[in-house]
Amino acid sequence: MVSTPKKKRSASASMSPLKKDTDPGAPVPKERNKKKPTKSYQFAPLNRLSSEEPILKSIPISRVRNVEPDSTVKNFSKAKTSGKPKPKTKAIISATKMRNRRSAEAAPEIRYSDGPSEEVIWRYSPRKIDEQLLHHYNITNENDKSEGLAEDRPLNQSSTPLINDKFKNLIDFENMDPDMVDKVMRKVVQGSPIKKGEKAVTPMRDINDILNDLEGPKLLPPSSPIYTEPIVRDYEQAEKSPEVASESLVNAMPNKANSIKCIPTEEIPPQIEINSDEDKDEDEDEDDSLIDFLTQRFTKPVITENNDSSEESDDSLMELLHDDSAVTKSQHQLRKVNRVEVILGSEDEKAKDPVNLNEKIEYNEPQIKNKAPITNTDDISSKLSKMAAFPFPQKGFQRLCIFDIKEMKAPAQIILTCINQEGAKVNIILREPWIRFTYKKQMIIHLIEGENFPNKRLLSNDKDPKTGLENDNLLIVYPDVLLSATAIGTAMDCERRAVLSSKLNEPGEYSLAATLGNIIHELIQELLRLKLLEPNQFISKCLALEVLDKIIKPFTTEVNMCGESVKSAVKTVSEEHLPFIIEFVNIYVTQDNARSWIQVIGSKSKRKLSVSQIIDIEENIWSAKYGLKGYIDVTVETNVDSDNKRLMAPIEIKTGKWKSNAHEAQGLIYTLLLQDRYDVPVNAHTMLYTKLKEFSLQPKVLISLKHLLNLRNKLATYLQVMNEEMSDWGGSEHDLPLMIQSSKCDQCFHKSSCMVLNKLSEKEQTPGLLKHEYADLTRHLEAQGSQVLQMYRSFYSKYDRLLMMEETSVTSITKDTFLMSGADREVQTGHCISHLKIENVQDQGNGTYLYTFTREPKTPGSHVAITSDQHYNILNGTSASMLSTNINKGDYVMVSNDSSGQLAIGTGYVSEIADEYIAMICRRNILANNVHGDYFDRDTRQVVRSVLLGQKPQSQQERGLINAQRFRIDKNENATGFALARYNLLNLFLSEIVIEAESSLSSVPERSKLPAKRSLGGFGRGRRLIVELSEPQWANHAARMPPLSDKFNENQKRAIERSLTCRDYNLILGMPGTGKTLVICELVSILVNQGKSVLVTSYTNSAVDNILMKLIPHVPRSKMVRLGSGKRVHDMVKPYCISELLDGDNEKLAEIIDFAQVVGVTCLGVNDPWLQIRSGDFDYVILDEASQVSLPVAIGPLRFGYKFILVGDHYQLPPLVKNTFARDNGLQKSLFEQLCQAHPKSVVELKIQYRMNADIMSLSNVLIYDGKLQCGSNKIRNQILLFPDNHICSGDTWLQNAIDPTRPVVILDHDGFESISHGQFLEQNDHGQLSNVGESNVIDEIVRELLSHGIEPHQVGVMSLYKAQMALLRLTFEDLSIDVLTADQFQGRDKDCIIVSMVRSNPEQASGVLLQDLRRMNVAMSRAKKKLIVVCSWKCISRVRTLKPFVEHVSKNDWVLKM
Repeated sequence: MVSTPKKKRSASASMSPLKKDTDPGAPVPKERNKKKPTKSYQFAPLNRLSSEEPILKSIPISRVRNVEPDSTVKNFSKAKTSGKPKPKTKAIISATKMRNRRSAEAAPEIRYSDGPSEEVIWRYSPRKIDEQLLHHYNITNENDKSEGLAEDRPLNQSSTPLINDKFKNLIDFENMDPDMVDKVMRKVVQGSPIKKGEKAVTPMRDINDILNDLEGPKLLPPSSPIYTEPIVRDYEQAEKSPEVASESLVNAMPNKANSIKCIPTEEIPPQIEINSDEDKDEDEDEDDSLIDFLTQRFTKPVITENNDSSEESDDSLMELLHDDSAVTKSQHQLRKVNRVEVILGSEDEKAKDPVNLNEKIEYNEPQIKNKAPITNTDDISSKLSKMAAFPFPQKGFQRLCIFDIKEMKAPAQIILTCINQEGAKVNIILREPWIRFTYKKQMIIHLIEGENFPNKRLLSNDKDPKTGLENDNLLIVYPDVLLSATAIGTAMDCERRAVLSSKLNEPGEYSLAATLGNIIHELIQELLRLKLLEPNQFISKCLALEVLDKIIKPFTTEVNMCGESVKSAVKTVSEEHLPFIIEFVNIYVTQDNARSWIQVIGSKSKRKLSVSQIIDIEENIWSAKYGLKGYIDVTVETNVDSDNKRLMAPIEIKTGKWKSNAHEAQGLIYTLLLQDRYDVPVNAHTMLYTKLKEFSLQPKVLISLKHLLNLRNKLATYLQVMNEEMSDWGGSEHDLPLMIQSSKCDQCFHKSSCMVLNKLSEKEQTPGLLKHEYADLTRHLEAQGSQVLQMYRSFYSKYDRLLMMEETSVTSITKDTFLMSGADREVQTGHCISHLKIENVQDQGNGTYLYTFTREPKTPGSHVAITSDQHYNILNGTSASMLSTNINKGDYVMVSNDSSGQLAIGTGYVSEIADEYIAMICRRNILANNVHGDYFDRDTRQVVRSVLLGQKPQSQQERGLINAQRFRIDKNENATGFALARYNLLNLFLSEIVIEAESSLSSVPERSKLPAKRSLGGFGRGRRLIVELSEPQWANHAARMPPLSDKFNENQKRAIERSLTCRDYNLILGMPGTGKTLVICELVSILVNQGKSVLVTSYTNSAVDNILMKLIPHVPRSKMVRLGSGKRVHDMVKPYCISELLDGDNEKLAEIIDFAQVVGVTCLGVNDPWLQIRSGDFDYVILDEASQVSLPVAIGPLRFGYKFILVGDHYQLPPLVKNTFARDNGLQKSLFEQLCQAHPKSVVELKIQYRMNADIMSLSNVLIYDGKLQCGSNKIRNQILLFPDNHICSGDTWLQNAIDPTRPVVILDHDGFESISHGQFLEQNDHGQLSNVGESNVIDEIVRELLSHGIEPHQVGVMSLYKAQMALLRLTFEDLSIDVLTADQFQGRDKDCIIVSMVRSNPEQASGVLLQDLRRMNVAMSRAKKKLIVVCSWKCISRVRTLKPFVEHVSKNDWVLKM
C-alpha cells in the first residue's frame, strides 16, 4: 500500500547564500576585528516607485548575487557630476576600496541560489558626512581618512549582518544616471531636504550610509543603552568587554510620583558588549540570516520625535532613513525621555494602581489608550483563574489570563494586568519586540522566565546593567494552539500559505526530491543506529550501499511514481549524498572530538564537536508550555571543545541544494522543544546538508528567537478559534492573513486555492499576481453575473463556517489533554485512563514495543450486581473497569508521564483493553525516556540514556523510580478529515480542466507528472448540480441493458435501470433490509461487463469491504483494487490491497491502477496517490451509506467520476456531527437528503424488505415510513425466535414472558419495580455520562436465560443509545462473546434478537435528546430479525412527544410487559 509520507520533506528553494565547507580538520585562524556600522535600509519594487526621477538605475538582483568578491569600485571621476568632489568624499571612496580589497582577500568563495527575477531600487549618491553622522558613529579622529567609516563600529550594531562588504562595489557610479546626479548635487543642502517647488526631495546620501542601512533595524526601548546584540552561546561562556554607554538617553528628570525615581547619569553602568574573538568576523560570513529576515518583515519604521536640538539629537539621521511610504499612522512614536525607575511587585487585589512598582521603566507623561477600569469582582477573577489553571506546574513558567491592558506611547510599552490560577493579579510590562502584537482581554498567555534578567515580569530587549545580558523572558500567546516548526518556517515567507497548509489537505503527486529526502533521512538514521550499537565500527561505502539497498525497497512504489527507477535513485543518492554521509558518520559520530571540527554559523571560526550519543530519532514532541510541536530528525548528545562538556542538540537533516531561513527557524523551535522535554538549556542546533556537504553549528540568537515567537503568536491568532467550542454564529471569524502581494505567489503551491478564496471572500484583496492571471483563475465564478457569485459566496461561507464550528468541538477535546489532570479528564470525558503503571514491556523486534498498563486492583464484587459507585477514584485508590471509558481497541492514543507532566512521550494504538489492563503498541521506548546518565549536570553534562537501545532499568534505583511513575493514556483525536472536507468544499469553485477526449481505461506509459484529467481541476459539474441544484438528466433507455434475474423485485430493477440511464446522478433510497448492497453489487457487475470503471466508496472501511467481498465471485482479481491501510481492511479483502498486487521490482505501476475496473476507497482516502496517477477518471462513482456522509465529505470522491450514484436512507442515521449548533444549522443534512428534497423525481425507493418479521417492521412504519415498508415473503413476515431445546415458556415470571418466542416485540417496563430495587433503575448521571445499572442487570438475566436454552451468542445483540451504558454492558458481558454496540455502530448490521437499553428513568420523567431522535430510534428498532426486547421506563418513553405514534401503536397491540 502506498501512503503519503508521514513527515513531508522536500528539497528547499531559498534565497540564502550557500557557503562551501572548508577543511574540517583544522580551525580557521582568527582575523582582525572589522567593525561595520549598521542601519535600517528600505527598498521598493519597481512598480511602487513615486513619480520622482530615480538617481540610480535599477540593479537586477541577479547581479547582486553574482558579484565577485574581488570586484573593484569604479573610480569616482567616471561619473558625470558637476563640481569638484570634496576631500571627505574622496576619503570615503578610498576607504571603501581598501575595505573591498581586504574583503576580497579574506572572504571565502560563496555561492548564491537562483531566485525569482526581481529588481530593487538603490537610491544613492555620494555626500559629505555631516556632524550628526560623525557623532552617531562615534568617529573621534576625523583626520583618519584611510579608514573612515569602514573601521568605525556603531554602538547599535545588529548581531547578524544582511549583506557582505563585497556588494559595496556593485553600487557605484556606473549604475547612476549622470545627468540626474549632476542635477541633484547642485541642489544639495547639508543636513536638510532639498526643496523643489512644493515637493521635498530626498537628500543625497553617502554610499557607506546606505550600505550601513542594509543590516536592518535594531529597535531599542528608551530605557536601554544602545548595544551590540549578543549571540547566546550554547557551548561556552562568551567573553565580555566593556563598551561605551550612550549618554543621550540618560538625562535626569524631576520626580513626578513617589513610585518614580530618577536615575542619575553616573549611576548607569557602562555598556557591555558580549562578543568572543572567534565571532569578530561573523558579519562578513553571512548575508541573509534569520534575524535580518525577521526584522525586515516584522519591524515597522519608527519615527523619533525630539524637540531637543542638542548634539545628542539624532534627528538628521532619522530624517535620512525616513520613508513616508513605509510609515503608518498606527505606529508607536518613540520620544526622547529620561530614565526613571518604577517598582514592580505583586499587586494586592485592593490596589488602585495596576502597575507593580518593582521594575525599571521609562515614564514621561504617558499617553494611555484602551484604558478600562478594573472590576475586582469575585465572578470575573474566578472565571479568569479557571482559564489560567494548568495541571502541571513548572518552575519559571506561569499561565495567565489577561484582565486589563494599558498601552503607552511614551515610552512605547504595554502593561498587562493578568490573573493567575490562584486568582491573584500579576502585572507584565511589554516593550519591543513584544508590543507588535494586539492583545485582548481574557486572552491566555504563557510567561516563560529566562535566566539572564532579574526582572521576570519585564519582556523587552533591555540588558541587565550589572551583567550585560539581554532580557530573555519570553511570551507565548494562545499557547493551547500547538504550532509545528514547519508551519512557522513556512510563515516566514507567507503567513497566508502557512494557515492554508494547516486548513486545506490538497491532493498532490509524489516529488522525487521529497522521496529521495525520505530515503536519505532513513539512511542516515540507520547508519547512526549502527554506530550506536558499535561505536568503533567504520562505515564503509560497501556497508552504506547495503543499508541503502535495504532501505530503498519500501520506497519502490514512490520512486516509480516519480517516473524514476530504483536503480537511478540509488545512483543519485550514492553519487550526490552518500560520500558526505559516510564522512559525517565516521568523523563526527564518535566519543572523541579531536578530528571533528564544525563550522559555527555567524562566524568564520570552527569548533571541536562530535556526536557522542544518539538519544532519539524522529522524536515527536508536544510542548504545551511553548505552544509548539515538531518531529526532530535526530536528538543527540555532543562532545564539545576540549573540556569534555556533554551538551544536547537537535540535528536537522536537509537534502536539497539550497539553504533557507526556514531551516534556521525550525532549528530554533527544536531547541525549545528539547529544552521543555529534557529540562536542560539547549542553546544551539546543528544543520546537516547532505547535498551541500556541510555540517554546521547554529548558536541560538536571542533576538531571532523573540521575532520567531512573535511570528508564532501571530499565526496562532488565525488558528486559536479551533480551541474553544463554538455554540452560535458569533465568535471569531475564520479569517486568513492578508496576501503578501509578491512575485512569490507565482510559484506557490496554494496559488489557485488562495486566489479563489480571495474571490469568494466578502473582503476581496488585490492579489500579487498579474491582473490577467488572477482573472484566469477566477473568471468562471463571475461568468453568470454578480448574483450567482453571491450565491457561491453564501454557499461556501455557510459550510466553511459550519465545518469550523464542528472542528472546534473536536480540537477542543484534544486541548483538554494538557489542560486537565488525568483523573479529571477520565471522569468528565472518558477520553483518558489515568494513574497507570507499566506492568510489562515486550520488545516486538521491529522497532515497536508492547506495553501493558495496570492500576490498583478493582474492588471485589459480582459481575452481575454492579453498583453505581464502583467507578475509579484516585483519591481512595479504588478502580472501576477501563472498559467504562471511551477508549476502545484500535484507537490511536498517546501516553504521557502523569508524574512529571511530560506530554505525549509516546504514541501508538490500543491493541487490547480489558477490565483491569490496557495494552498499546508504541514505537518508542518510554522506559528510557529522560533517564539521566552518570554524573549528569544540567548545564555541562547533559547525559541522557538513548531510547533506541531498548534498555531496561539497570539498577534497583532505576527500577524503583520507574515503578513510582504514573502514566496516563489519552485518546488522540484526529481532525485531519476537516482539512480534506474543507478542500472538497473549495474544489467546487476552482477552475476546471477541460479535456476533449479521454478514456478512463487507457494505457499510459511511465510518466513523471500527473496525467491530464478532470478530477485534477475544479469540480465544475458538482458546482452546477450541488450548489446551483440543476435538474439531473436521464437518457431514454440504456444502451445495453441486460436482462435481470427474477431474484430482484420491481423496485430493485428500477433502481438498476435508472442508474444505467442517468446522465448526471441517481438516488437510491434503501429502507431497512431492502437489499441496497445487493443492488449495488449487481449494478457494478453489469458495468464491469460493459467495460466501464467504478469507484466504490463509503465513509467507513467496513461498508466498502462489505461490497467488495460480495463482488469477489463476480470480478477478476486483476480488475479490482482496494486502496487504504491494510490494517483496517477485512481479511477477505486484503489480497486485493494494492500493496499485495505490487511486485517488489514492478515499475509498470500505471497498469495496476489504470486497468482496475473496480477500485474501493473510503471518502477520507480519496487523496491516495494511486488515484492521482490514474490516467483517467471513473465512469461511475457509487457512494454507499450516503445519508451518513456530510456534504463537504461526500463531495470528495464524486469528483473522480462522470456520473455518481448515491445510496442511502436519510430516515436512518444522519452524519455524525458533534457541535450542536452546526448540527442544527445544516451540517447534519447530507448531500443525499438535500438532493432528494430538491429533486424527488430522481429518487428510487426500495420498499420491500427481507429482514424483519411483520411486528418489528410495523414499528419502523409507524415511526418513519408511513406504511411504505413491506415484507418480501410470508416466511419473512412470520419468522420467530425458536429455542433449539424446544423450551416452552411458562409465563409465570417477567423473564419467561420476555423471552417467549410467541412475543416478537416486548417493551419491558421496570417502572413498577423501583420500590423493591432500592433505586437501581434510576439513571446515574456522572458528569453528563448517563447509565442505568438496573437495566444492565435485567439485560444480563435475559441474555443468560436465552443462552441457557440453546440460543447462540452470535444471534444476540445488545444495544444502547448511550456510550456510558454501553461501557457498563460490555463490563457485564466481558465473559461472553456478545456484540454490545451503540445504535450508530449497529447501522448496516442485524441480529436474530436485539435487546435495547433505553437508560432514561428519573422522577421528572425527562427523556433527553437521543430518545427524541426518530432516525436513531428507527435504527434501534429495525436491527432485529425475529425478536426485539426494549428495556425502559414506559413513563419516560410515553412523555416523548415525537414517539406518540409509537406509544399508541405499542399500547394498541399490548406489547408492554410490566416487571
